[in-house]
Amino acid sequence: MKEIQGSHLHSAIVSGACTLIENRDFLNQINMFPVADQDTGSNLAHTLQAVAEKAEPSDSVSETMDNVAQAALMGARGNSGAIFAQFFQGLSEHMKEVQKISVSGFCSAVCHAVKSAYGALQNPVEGTVLTAMKEWSRALNDLRFLNSFGELLKRSLVSLEKAVANTRGVQNDGRYADAGAQGFLFFLRGFVNGIYNTDSVRLRRWLNSLERTAPMLENADFHDTTEPPAHRYCTEFLVSRVNTSLDDLRQMLSRRGDSVIVAGSRKKARIHIHTNNPALVARKLKTVCSLSEQKSDDMLRQYQNAHKSRGGVALVVDSVCDVAPAFAEKHHVHIIPLLINTQETAYLDKRTLVFSGLHDLVRSDGVLPSSSQPSPMQLQLFYEELMKHYDSVISLHVSSEISGTYQAAVLAAGKVSPRISVVDTRTLSGGIATYLRRAARAVEEGKNHEEILESLKVNPASQSFYLSVETLEYLKMSGRITGVKKFIMDMSGIQPVFQAKDGKLGLFALTRNEDVACQKILETIKQSMKTPPLDCSWRAVWRRAAMRKKRLSFDICGLEVFYHWIVFDIQGF
Repeated sequence: MKEIQGSHLHSAIVSGACTLIENRDFLNQINMFPVADQDTGSNLAHTLQAVAEKAEPSDSVSETMDNVAQAALMGARGNSGAIFAQFFQGLSEHMKEVQKISVSGFCSAVCHAVKSAYGALQNPVEGTVLTAMKEWSRALNDLRFLNSFGELLKRSLVSLEKAVANTRGVQNDGRYADAGAQGFLFFLRGFVNGIYNTDSVRLRRWLNSLERTAPMLENADFHDTTEPPAHRYCTEFLVSRVNTSLDDLRQMLSRRGDSVIVAGSRKKARIHIHTNNPALVARKLKTVCSLSEQKSDDMLRQYQNAHKSRGGVALVVDSVCDVAPAFAEKHHVHIIPLLINTQETAYLDKRTLVFSGLHDLVRSDGVLPSSSQPSPMQLQLFYEELMKHYDSVISLHVSSEISGTYQAAVLAAGKVSPRISVVDTRTLSGGIATYLRRAARAVEEGKNHEEILESLKVNPASQSFYLSVETLEYLKMSGRITGVKKFIMDMSGIQPVFQAKDGKLGLFALTRNEDVACQKILETIKQSMKTPPLDCSWRAVWRRAAMRKKRLSFDICGLEVFYHWIVFDIQGF
Protein backbone atom coordinates (compact mmCIF):
# COMPACT_ATOMS: atom_id res chain seq x y z
CA MET A 1 0.00 0.00 0.00
CA LYS A 2 1.72 3.16 -1.27
CA GLU A 3 -1.09 5.56 -0.35
CA ILE A 4 -3.83 5.59 2.24
CA GLN A 5 -7.15 7.38 2.21
CA GLY A 6 -9.21 8.80 5.03
CA SER A 7 -11.11 5.62 5.84
CA HIS A 8 -7.86 3.66 6.30
CA LEU A 9 -6.47 6.39 8.53
CA HIS A 10 -9.65 6.48 10.62
CA SER A 11 -9.65 2.70 11.12
CA ALA A 12 -6.00 2.77 12.20
CA ILE A 13 -6.66 5.56 14.72
CA VAL A 14 -9.70 3.79 16.20
CA SER A 15 -7.69 0.56 16.44
CA GLY A 16 -4.94 2.47 18.23
CA ALA A 17 -7.47 4.00 20.58
CA CYS A 18 -8.90 0.58 21.47
CA THR A 19 -5.44 -0.83 22.18
CA LEU A 20 -4.60 2.04 24.52
CA ILE A 21 -7.96 1.87 26.31
CA GLU A 22 -7.39 -1.85 26.96
CA ASN A 23 -4.16 -0.93 28.76
CA ARG A 24 -5.55 2.06 30.68
CA ASP A 25 -5.11 0.63 34.17
CA PHE A 26 -1.52 -0.45 33.50
CA LEU A 27 -0.73 3.11 32.43
CA ASN A 28 -2.36 4.46 35.58
CA GLN A 29 -0.17 2.23 37.71
CA ILE A 30 3.12 3.31 36.12
CA ASN A 31 2.19 7.03 36.12
CA MET A 32 4.88 8.99 37.97
CA PHE A 33 5.32 12.20 35.92
CA PRO A 34 4.54 15.07 36.16
CA VAL A 35 2.58 13.96 39.25
CA ALA A 36 2.18 10.42 40.59
CA ASP A 37 -1.60 10.74 40.66
CA GLN A 38 -2.26 7.51 38.73
CA ASP A 39 -4.53 9.02 36.09
CA THR A 40 -2.47 9.14 32.87
CA GLY A 41 -4.15 5.99 31.54
CA SER A 42 -7.63 7.29 32.34
CA ASN A 43 -6.88 10.68 30.78
CA LEU A 44 -5.48 9.18 27.58
CA ALA A 45 -8.36 6.69 27.41
CA HIS A 46 -10.89 9.51 27.76
CA THR A 47 -9.14 11.52 25.04
CA LEU A 48 -8.97 8.67 22.55
CA GLN A 49 -12.42 7.36 23.35
CA ALA A 50 -13.76 10.79 22.35
CA VAL A 51 -11.86 10.44 19.07
CA ALA A 52 -13.10 6.89 18.42
CA GLU A 53 -16.73 7.76 19.17
CA LYS A 54 -17.04 11.30 17.76
CA ALA A 55 -14.62 11.62 14.84
CA GLU A 56 -16.52 10.75 11.66
CA PRO A 57 -14.57 8.91 8.93
CA SER A 58 -14.28 10.21 5.37
CA ASP A 59 -12.54 9.06 2.21
CA SER A 60 -10.68 12.35 2.38
CA VAL A 61 -7.56 12.32 4.59
CA SER A 62 -8.01 16.04 5.21
CA GLU A 63 -11.58 15.74 6.43
CA THR A 64 -10.83 12.67 8.54
CA MET A 65 -7.89 14.27 10.34
CA ASP A 66 -9.82 17.50 10.88
CA ASN A 67 -12.59 15.50 12.55
CA VAL A 68 -10.04 13.57 14.64
CA ALA A 69 -8.29 16.77 15.74
CA GLN A 70 -11.54 18.44 16.75
CA ALA A 71 -12.75 15.38 18.68
CA ALA A 72 -9.39 15.07 20.46
CA LEU A 73 -9.42 18.75 21.40
CA MET A 74 -12.94 18.50 22.80
CA GLY A 75 -12.24 15.29 24.73
CA ALA A 76 -8.64 15.90 25.86
CA ARG A 77 -7.93 15.19 29.51
CA GLY A 78 -4.74 15.68 31.47
CA ASN A 79 -1.21 16.55 30.42
CA SER A 80 -0.70 13.63 28.03
CA GLY A 81 -4.22 13.95 26.61
CA ALA A 82 -3.59 17.59 25.70
CA ILE A 83 -0.29 16.63 24.02
CA PHE A 84 -2.04 13.90 22.01
CA ALA A 85 -4.68 16.45 20.96
CA GLN A 86 -1.99 18.88 19.76
CA PHE A 87 -0.23 16.05 17.92
CA PHE A 88 -3.47 15.33 16.04
CA GLN A 89 -3.90 19.08 15.44
CA GLY A 90 -0.44 19.18 13.83
CA LEU A 91 -1.28 16.23 11.59
CA SER A 92 -4.51 17.93 10.54
CA GLU A 93 -2.73 21.19 9.74
CA HIS A 94 -0.23 19.44 7.45
CA MET A 95 -2.87 17.31 5.74
CA LYS A 96 -5.12 20.17 4.64
CA GLU A 97 -6.82 19.55 1.27
CA VAL A 98 -5.24 16.10 0.97
CA GLN A 99 -7.45 13.35 -0.46
CA LYS A 100 -4.88 10.54 -0.18
CA ILE A 101 -1.50 10.64 1.48
CA SER A 102 1.76 9.02 0.40
CA VAL A 103 4.51 7.54 2.56
CA SER A 104 6.62 10.68 2.14
CA GLY A 105 3.67 12.96 2.88
CA PHE A 106 2.80 10.99 6.01
CA CYS A 107 6.38 11.24 7.30
CA SER A 108 6.35 15.01 6.76
CA ALA A 109 2.99 15.33 8.50
CA VAL A 110 4.25 13.45 11.57
CA CYS A 111 7.35 15.67 11.70
CA HIS A 112 5.12 18.75 11.68
CA ALA A 113 2.84 17.20 14.34
CA VAL A 114 5.79 16.60 16.67
CA LYS A 115 6.90 20.22 16.33
CA SER A 116 3.32 21.28 17.06
CA ALA A 117 3.20 19.09 20.19
CA TYR A 118 6.47 20.52 21.49
CA GLY A 119 5.25 24.04 20.77
CA ALA A 120 2.15 23.53 22.90
CA LEU A 121 4.23 23.37 26.09
CA GLN A 122 5.84 26.28 27.84
CA ASN A 123 8.64 24.00 29.10
CA PRO A 124 8.87 20.74 27.12
CA VAL A 125 10.39 17.89 29.13
CA GLU A 126 12.31 14.98 27.61
CA GLY A 127 11.88 11.39 28.72
CA THR A 128 8.12 11.71 28.21
CA VAL A 129 5.53 11.18 25.48
CA LEU A 130 7.19 14.05 23.58
CA THR A 131 10.41 12.04 23.32
CA ALA A 132 8.50 9.01 22.04
CA MET A 133 6.79 11.12 19.37
CA LYS A 134 10.11 12.72 18.33
CA GLU A 135 11.96 9.41 18.08
CA TRP A 136 9.14 7.86 16.05
CA SER A 137 9.26 10.84 13.68
CA ARG A 138 13.02 10.40 13.25
CA ALA A 139 12.55 6.70 12.50
CA LEU A 140 9.90 7.52 9.90
CA ASN A 141 12.17 10.07 8.25
CA ASP A 142 14.99 7.51 8.03
CA LEU A 143 12.58 5.03 6.38
CA ARG A 144 10.74 7.38 4.05
CA PHE A 145 12.44 5.77 1.02
CA LEU A 146 10.13 2.75 1.53
CA ASN A 147 7.15 2.53 -0.79
CA SER A 148 4.98 0.47 1.57
CA PHE A 149 3.05 1.83 4.52
CA GLY A 150 3.11 -1.61 6.10
CA GLU A 151 6.91 -1.83 6.09
CA LEU A 152 7.26 1.80 7.11
CA LEU A 153 5.06 1.44 10.18
CA LYS A 154 6.33 -1.98 11.30
CA ARG A 155 9.99 -0.99 11.11
CA SER A 156 9.44 2.41 12.72
CA LEU A 157 7.55 0.69 15.54
CA VAL A 158 10.70 -1.25 16.46
CA SER A 159 12.56 2.05 16.86
CA LEU A 160 9.73 3.48 18.93
CA GLU A 161 9.78 0.51 21.33
CA LYS A 162 13.49 1.11 21.97
CA ALA A 163 12.90 4.83 22.53
CA VAL A 164 10.09 4.16 25.01
CA ALA A 165 12.27 1.67 26.91
CA ASN A 166 14.92 4.39 27.18
CA THR A 167 12.51 6.67 29.09
CA ARG A 168 13.03 4.44 32.16
CA GLY A 169 14.74 6.43 34.88
CA VAL A 170 14.50 9.80 33.08
CA GLN A 171 11.44 11.12 34.92
CA ASN A 172 10.84 8.15 37.24
CA ASP A 173 12.69 5.60 39.37
CA GLY A 174 13.61 3.38 36.42
CA ARG A 175 11.31 0.44 36.99
CA TYR A 176 8.88 1.41 34.24
CA ALA A 177 8.82 3.51 31.11
CA ASP A 178 7.16 6.91 31.20
CA ALA A 179 3.37 6.39 31.25
CA GLY A 180 2.68 8.89 28.46
CA ALA A 181 5.39 7.42 26.23
CA GLN A 182 4.12 3.90 26.93
CA GLY A 183 0.61 5.07 26.06
CA PHE A 184 1.85 6.40 22.71
CA LEU A 185 3.48 3.02 22.06
CA PHE A 186 0.22 1.19 22.81
CA PHE A 187 -1.58 3.56 20.45
CA LEU A 188 0.95 2.99 17.64
CA ARG A 189 0.77 -0.79 18.04
CA GLY A 190 -2.97 -0.64 17.51
CA PHE A 191 -2.53 1.89 14.72
CA VAL A 192 -0.20 -0.45 12.80
CA ASN A 193 -2.57 -3.41 13.24
CA GLY A 194 -5.52 -1.35 12.06
CA ILE A 195 -4.00 0.25 8.99
CA TYR A 196 -5.08 -2.68 6.80
CA ASN A 197 -8.29 -3.55 8.61
CA THR A 198 -11.02 -1.10 7.66
CA ASP A 199 -13.84 -3.16 9.16
CA SER A 200 -15.58 -0.34 11.06
CA VAL A 201 -18.20 -2.71 12.49
CA ARG A 202 -15.47 -4.90 14.05
CA LEU A 203 -13.73 -1.87 15.51
CA ARG A 204 -16.96 -0.49 16.93
CA ARG A 205 -17.72 -3.83 18.60
CA TRP A 206 -14.20 -3.86 19.99
CA LEU A 207 -14.60 -0.36 21.42
CA ASN A 208 -17.99 -1.16 22.95
CA SER A 209 -16.74 -4.42 24.48
CA LEU A 210 -13.91 -2.81 26.43
CA GLU A 211 -14.34 -3.13 30.17
CA ARG A 212 -14.35 -0.04 32.35
CA THR A 213 -11.66 -1.61 34.52
CA ALA A 214 -8.84 -4.06 33.83
CA PRO A 215 -6.52 -6.15 36.02
CA MET A 216 -4.24 -3.97 38.14
CA LEU A 217 -0.53 -4.51 38.67
CA GLU A 218 0.21 -6.73 41.63
CA ASN A 219 2.57 -4.11 43.05
CA ALA A 220 0.15 -1.23 43.54
CA ASP A 221 2.10 0.76 46.12
CA PHE A 222 5.41 1.49 44.42
CA HIS A 223 4.72 5.25 44.32
CA ASP A 224 5.11 5.61 48.07
CA THR A 225 8.45 7.43 47.79
CA THR A 226 7.21 10.13 45.44
CA GLU A 227 6.45 13.64 46.58
CA PRO A 228 3.03 15.30 46.88
CA PRO A 229 2.14 17.59 43.97
CA ALA A 230 3.71 21.06 43.96
CA HIS A 231 0.37 22.50 42.81
CA ARG A 232 -2.91 21.10 43.99
CA TYR A 233 -5.31 21.27 41.04
CA CYS A 234 -4.97 19.81 37.56
CA THR A 235 -7.16 22.29 35.69
CA GLU A 236 -8.27 22.40 32.07
CA PHE A 237 -10.29 24.79 29.94
CA LEU A 238 -11.65 24.61 26.43
CA VAL A 239 -11.45 28.16 25.09
CA SER A 240 -12.28 29.98 21.87
CA ARG A 241 -11.74 33.37 20.21
CA VAL A 242 -8.33 33.92 21.79
CA ASN A 243 -7.39 37.60 21.26
CA THR A 244 -3.68 37.14 21.93
CA SER A 245 -0.97 34.85 20.59
CA LEU A 246 -0.77 31.33 22.00
CA ASP A 247 2.82 32.01 23.06
CA ASP A 248 1.70 35.05 25.09
CA LEU A 249 -1.08 32.93 26.57
CA ARG A 250 1.46 30.31 27.67
CA GLN A 251 3.63 33.01 29.22
CA MET A 252 0.68 34.40 31.15
CA LEU A 253 -0.32 30.97 32.43
CA SER A 254 3.22 29.99 33.41
CA ARG A 255 3.07 32.65 36.13
CA ARG A 256 0.08 30.87 37.69
CA GLY A 257 1.38 27.30 37.86
CA ASP A 258 3.31 24.62 35.96
CA SER A 259 2.73 21.84 33.39
CA VAL A 260 1.25 24.49 31.11
CA ILE A 261 -0.03 23.24 27.76
CA VAL A 262 -1.94 25.29 25.20
CA ALA A 263 -3.09 22.98 22.39
CA GLY A 264 -5.08 23.99 19.33
CA SER A 265 -5.39 27.36 17.65
CA ARG A 266 -6.60 30.87 18.44
CA LYS A 267 -9.99 29.80 17.11
CA LYS A 268 -10.29 26.96 19.63
CA ALA A 269 -7.74 25.70 22.15
CA ARG A 270 -7.44 23.29 25.06
CA ILE A 271 -5.54 24.61 28.09
CA HIS A 272 -3.94 22.45 30.77
CA ILE A 273 -2.27 23.77 33.92
CA HIS A 274 -1.34 22.61 37.42
CA THR A 275 -2.20 25.44 39.77
CA ASN A 276 -3.14 26.26 43.35
CA ASN A 277 -5.71 28.85 42.25
CA PRO A 278 -7.99 27.68 39.41
CA ALA A 279 -10.34 30.63 39.99
CA LEU A 280 -7.56 33.13 39.35
CA VAL A 281 -6.56 31.29 36.18
CA ALA A 282 -10.17 31.38 34.98
CA ARG A 283 -10.42 35.09 35.72
CA LYS A 284 -7.21 35.82 33.80
CA LEU A 285 -8.31 33.69 30.86
CA LYS A 286 -11.64 35.49 30.65
CA THR A 287 -9.78 38.69 29.77
CA VAL A 288 -8.26 37.20 26.61
CA CYS A 289 -10.67 34.50 25.42
CA SER A 290 -14.09 32.92 25.81
CA LEU A 291 -14.37 29.99 28.20
CA SER A 292 -16.51 26.92 27.55
CA GLU A 293 -15.72 23.53 29.11
CA GLN A 294 -13.84 23.35 32.42
CA LYS A 295 -12.34 20.58 34.55
CA SER A 296 -10.34 20.72 37.77
CA ASP A 297 -9.11 17.64 39.62
CA ASP A 298 -7.77 17.73 43.17
CA MET A 299 -4.35 16.10 42.73
CA LEU A 300 -3.56 16.31 46.43
CA ARG A 301 -6.61 14.19 47.29
CA GLN A 302 -5.69 11.78 44.49
CA TYR A 303 -2.16 11.52 45.86
CA GLN A 304 -3.44 10.99 49.41
CA ASN A 305 -5.87 8.31 48.25
CA ALA A 306 -3.24 6.51 46.20
CA HIS A 307 -0.81 6.39 49.11
CA LYS A 308 -3.17 5.57 51.98
CA SER A 309 -3.83 2.10 53.27
CA ARG A 310 -6.79 0.49 51.52
CA GLY A 311 -9.97 0.71 53.62
CA GLY A 312 -11.98 3.05 55.77
CA VAL A 313 -14.95 5.29 55.01
CA ALA A 314 -14.65 8.20 52.57
CA LEU A 315 -16.63 11.33 53.42
CA VAL A 316 -18.06 13.27 50.49
CA VAL A 317 -20.00 16.54 50.31
CA ASP A 318 -21.08 18.75 47.45
CA SER A 319 -19.82 22.32 47.18
CA VAL A 320 -23.02 23.72 48.72
CA CYS A 321 -21.60 22.55 52.05
CA ASP A 322 -19.95 25.46 53.83
CA VAL A 323 -16.99 23.56 55.28
CA ALA A 324 -13.86 25.29 56.57
CA PRO A 325 -10.80 24.41 54.44
CA ALA A 326 -8.79 23.41 57.54
CA PHE A 327 -11.54 20.98 58.59
CA ALA A 328 -11.72 19.50 55.09
CA GLU A 329 -7.96 19.00 55.09
CA LYS A 330 -7.84 17.41 58.53
CA HIS A 331 -10.55 14.88 57.73
CA HIS A 332 -9.71 14.36 54.02
CA VAL A 333 -13.17 15.46 52.93
CA HIS A 334 -13.89 14.96 49.22
CA ILE A 335 -15.81 17.86 47.68
CA ILE A 336 -17.85 17.59 44.48
CA PRO A 337 -18.24 20.99 42.78
CA LEU A 338 -21.66 21.98 41.52
CA LEU A 339 -21.86 23.97 38.29
CA ILE A 340 -22.39 27.73 38.18
CA ASN A 341 -23.86 28.46 34.76
CA THR A 342 -23.38 31.76 32.95
CA GLN A 343 -24.33 32.64 29.40
CA GLU A 344 -20.83 31.63 28.30
CA THR A 345 -19.74 28.63 30.37
CA ALA A 346 -20.32 26.45 33.40
CA TYR A 347 -17.87 27.24 36.21
CA LEU A 348 -16.96 24.78 38.96
CA ASP A 349 -18.34 26.09 42.25
CA LYS A 350 -15.61 27.17 44.71
CA ARG A 351 -12.99 25.80 42.31
CA THR A 352 -12.88 27.87 39.11
CA LEU A 353 -15.32 30.42 40.54
CA VAL A 354 -15.29 31.78 44.09
CA PHE A 355 -17.64 34.23 45.81
CA SER A 356 -15.76 37.39 44.82
CA GLY A 357 -15.57 36.20 41.22
CA LEU A 358 -19.30 35.46 41.21
CA HIS A 359 -20.00 39.01 42.34
CA ASP A 360 -17.74 40.37 39.58
CA LEU A 361 -19.58 38.26 36.99
CA VAL A 362 -22.94 39.60 38.07
CA ARG A 363 -21.68 43.17 37.84
CA SER A 364 -20.02 42.68 34.43
CA ASP A 365 -22.69 40.54 32.76
CA GLY A 366 -25.75 42.02 34.42
CA VAL A 367 -27.25 38.53 34.66
CA LEU A 368 -27.48 36.33 37.74
CA PRO A 369 -25.88 32.90 37.09
CA SER A 370 -27.84 29.72 37.74
CA SER A 371 -26.60 26.52 39.31
CA SER A 372 -26.91 22.88 38.31
CA GLN A 373 -25.83 19.53 39.66
CA PRO A 374 -23.00 17.41 38.22
CA SER A 375 -24.11 14.76 35.76
CA PRO A 376 -24.68 11.19 37.03
CA MET A 377 -21.74 10.08 34.86
CA GLN A 378 -19.39 12.60 36.50
CA LEU A 379 -20.52 11.39 39.92
CA GLN A 380 -20.19 7.77 38.86
CA LEU A 381 -16.55 8.26 37.83
CA PHE A 382 -15.93 10.15 41.07
CA TYR A 383 -17.33 7.30 43.17
CA GLU A 384 -15.50 4.64 41.15
CA GLU A 385 -12.20 6.33 41.91
CA LEU A 386 -12.96 6.53 45.64
CA MET A 387 -13.96 2.87 45.81
CA LYS A 388 -10.50 1.90 44.58
CA HIS A 389 -9.09 3.19 47.87
CA TYR A 390 -11.90 2.96 50.46
CA ASP A 391 -14.17 0.21 51.75
CA SER A 392 -17.23 2.46 51.57
CA VAL A 393 -18.42 6.01 50.93
CA ILE A 394 -20.87 8.29 52.74
CA SER A 395 -21.98 11.13 50.50
CA LEU A 396 -23.81 14.10 52.08
CA HIS A 397 -25.80 16.41 49.84
CA VAL A 398 -27.83 19.58 49.75
CA SER A 399 -31.58 19.16 50.25
CA SER A 400 -33.35 17.35 47.41
CA GLU A 401 -36.04 20.02 47.65
CA ILE A 402 -33.51 22.63 46.52
CA SER A 403 -31.18 20.78 44.10
CA GLY A 404 -31.13 17.67 41.93
CA THR A 405 -27.65 16.74 43.19
CA TYR A 406 -28.96 14.14 45.64
CA GLN A 407 -30.95 12.30 42.97
CA ALA A 408 -27.99 12.36 40.55
CA ALA A 409 -25.77 10.94 43.31
CA VAL A 410 -28.27 8.17 44.05
CA LEU A 411 -28.30 7.14 40.37
CA ALA A 412 -24.50 7.20 40.18
CA ALA A 413 -23.97 5.30 43.44
CA GLY A 414 -26.40 2.59 42.35
CA LYS A 415 -24.17 1.82 39.35
CA VAL A 416 -20.96 1.62 41.36
CA SER A 417 -21.40 -0.14 44.73
CA PRO A 418 -23.95 -0.90 47.45
CA ARG A 419 -21.30 0.36 49.89
CA ILE A 420 -21.99 3.95 48.85
CA SER A 421 -24.62 5.63 51.03
CA VAL A 422 -26.10 8.87 49.70
CA VAL A 423 -27.67 11.08 52.37
CA ASP A 424 -30.24 13.80 51.75
CA THR A 425 -29.39 16.25 54.56
CA ARG A 426 -32.55 18.28 53.86
CA THR A 427 -30.60 21.44 54.56
CA LEU A 428 -27.93 23.55 52.89
CA SER A 429 -24.59 25.28 53.43
CA GLY A 430 -23.76 25.30 57.14
CA GLY A 431 -26.52 22.80 57.86
CA ILE A 432 -24.72 20.19 55.75
CA ALA A 433 -21.56 20.98 57.70
CA THR A 434 -23.23 19.86 60.94
CA TYR A 435 -23.82 16.43 59.37
CA LEU A 436 -20.25 16.39 58.13
CA ARG A 437 -18.89 17.18 61.59
CA ARG A 438 -20.93 14.36 63.11
CA ALA A 439 -19.68 11.93 60.45
CA ALA A 440 -16.05 13.03 60.85
CA ARG A 441 -16.31 12.65 64.63
CA ALA A 442 -17.68 9.13 64.19
CA VAL A 443 -14.85 8.23 61.78
CA GLU A 444 -12.30 9.49 64.32
CA GLU A 445 -13.94 7.31 66.97
CA GLY A 446 -13.42 4.26 64.76
CA LYS A 447 -17.10 3.62 64.05
CA ASN A 448 -18.04 1.50 61.05
CA HIS A 449 -20.18 2.51 58.08
CA GLU A 450 -23.53 1.60 59.64
CA GLU A 451 -22.66 3.27 62.95
CA ILE A 452 -21.70 6.48 61.16
CA LEU A 453 -25.01 6.49 59.30
CA GLU A 454 -26.81 5.99 62.62
CA SER A 455 -25.05 9.05 64.05
CA LEU A 456 -26.42 11.11 61.17
CA LYS A 457 -30.04 10.48 62.08
CA VAL A 458 -30.75 14.00 63.31
CA ASN A 459 -34.15 15.49 63.99
CA PRO A 460 -34.56 18.21 61.31
CA ALA A 461 -36.28 20.39 63.89
CA SER A 462 -33.02 20.59 65.86
CA GLN A 463 -31.32 22.42 63.00
CA SER A 464 -31.92 25.87 61.62
CA PHE A 465 -30.22 27.89 58.92
CA TYR A 466 -30.87 31.60 58.49
CA LEU A 467 -30.01 33.92 55.64
CA SER A 468 -30.36 37.69 55.58
CA VAL A 469 -29.70 40.04 52.68
CA GLU A 470 -28.89 43.74 52.70
CA THR A 471 -29.92 44.28 49.08
CA LEU A 472 -32.90 42.86 47.22
CA GLU A 473 -31.30 43.39 43.83
CA TYR A 474 -30.25 39.76 43.37
CA LEU A 475 -33.62 38.43 44.49
CA LYS A 476 -35.17 40.56 41.78
CA MET A 477 -32.62 39.43 39.18
CA SER A 478 -33.34 35.78 40.00
CA GLY A 479 -37.08 36.34 39.66
CA ARG A 480 -37.87 35.50 43.30
CA ILE A 481 -39.46 38.90 43.82
CA THR A 482 -40.89 41.35 41.32
CA GLY A 483 -39.56 44.81 40.64
CA VAL A 484 -42.66 46.27 42.29
CA LYS A 485 -42.13 44.30 45.51
CA LYS A 486 -38.47 45.30 45.56
CA PHE A 487 -39.42 48.97 45.20
CA ILE A 488 -41.97 48.77 48.01
CA MET A 489 -39.61 46.90 50.34
CA ASP A 490 -36.74 49.28 49.57
CA MET A 491 -38.93 52.31 50.26
CA SER A 492 -40.18 50.74 53.50
CA GLY A 493 -36.68 49.73 54.66
CA ILE A 494 -37.77 46.07 54.99
CA GLN A 495 -35.05 43.45 55.32
CA PRO A 496 -36.16 39.84 54.83
CA VAL A 497 -34.73 36.90 56.77
CA PHE A 498 -34.95 33.43 55.23
CA GLN A 499 -34.93 30.07 56.96
CA ALA A 500 -33.99 26.61 55.70
CA LYS A 501 -36.24 24.14 57.47
CA ASP A 502 -37.28 20.58 56.62
CA GLY A 503 -35.42 20.73 53.32
CA LYS A 504 -36.96 23.93 52.02
CA LEU A 505 -35.82 27.54 52.00
CA GLY A 506 -38.59 29.97 52.84
CA LEU A 507 -39.29 33.41 54.26
CA PHE A 508 -38.76 33.51 58.03
CA ALA A 509 -39.44 37.14 58.91
CA LEU A 510 -39.59 40.67 57.58
CA THR A 511 -37.55 43.09 59.68
CA ARG A 512 -36.63 46.78 59.49
CA ASN A 513 -32.83 46.46 59.65
CA GLU A 514 -29.91 44.15 60.40
CA ASP A 515 -30.02 44.67 64.15
CA VAL A 516 -33.69 43.72 64.29
CA ALA A 517 -33.04 40.69 62.08
CA CYS A 518 -30.23 39.56 64.41
CA GLN A 519 -32.45 40.03 67.44
CA LYS A 520 -35.25 38.07 65.79
CA ILE A 521 -32.94 35.12 65.18
CA LEU A 522 -31.62 35.20 68.75
CA GLU A 523 -35.16 35.25 70.15
CA THR A 524 -35.93 32.17 68.07
CA ILE A 525 -32.90 30.42 69.53
CA LYS A 526 -34.10 31.24 73.05
CA GLN A 527 -37.51 29.78 72.43
CA SER A 528 -36.01 26.53 71.13
CA MET A 529 -33.85 26.09 74.23
CA LYS A 530 -34.85 23.91 77.17
CA THR A 531 -32.46 25.87 79.39
CA PRO A 532 -32.20 29.57 80.27
CA PRO A 533 -31.69 31.98 77.35
CA LEU A 534 -28.33 32.91 75.93
CA ASP A 535 -26.50 35.47 78.04
CA CYS A 536 -25.00 38.70 76.80
CA SER A 537 -21.63 37.14 76.04
CA TRP A 538 -23.24 34.77 73.53
CA ARG A 539 -25.05 37.72 71.97
CA ALA A 540 -21.75 39.56 71.59
CA VAL A 541 -20.07 36.57 69.94
CA TRP A 542 -23.00 36.14 67.57
CA ARG A 543 -22.98 39.82 66.69
CA ARG A 544 -19.27 39.85 65.91
CA ALA A 545 -19.58 36.73 63.80
CA ALA A 546 -22.44 38.29 61.85
CA MET A 547 -20.63 41.54 61.22
CA ARG A 548 -17.56 39.68 59.96
CA LYS A 549 -19.72 37.59 57.68
CA LYS A 550 -18.50 34.37 59.34
CA ARG A 551 -20.20 31.26 60.62
CA LEU A 552 -20.95 30.49 64.27
CA SER A 553 -21.42 26.92 65.34
CA PHE A 554 -21.87 25.59 68.86
CA ASP A 555 -23.52 22.89 70.94
CA ILE A 556 -25.70 23.92 73.90
CA CYS A 557 -27.17 21.28 76.18
CA GLY A 558 -27.11 18.68 73.41
CA LEU A 559 -28.82 20.97 70.88
CA GLU A 560 -26.50 21.48 67.91
CA VAL A 561 -26.98 24.96 66.48
CA PHE A 562 -25.45 26.31 63.32
CA TYR A 563 -26.22 29.81 62.12
CA HIS A 564 -24.60 31.38 59.13
CA TRP A 565 -25.12 35.06 58.41
CA ILE A 566 -24.41 36.01 54.82
CA VAL A 567 -24.52 39.67 53.80
CA PHE A 568 -24.70 40.45 50.09
CA ASP A 569 -23.48 44.00 49.76
CA ILE A 570 -23.77 45.88 46.47
CA GLN A 571 -20.09 46.87 46.81
CA GLY A 572 -19.00 43.22 47.05
CA PHE A 573 -17.57 41.06 49.77
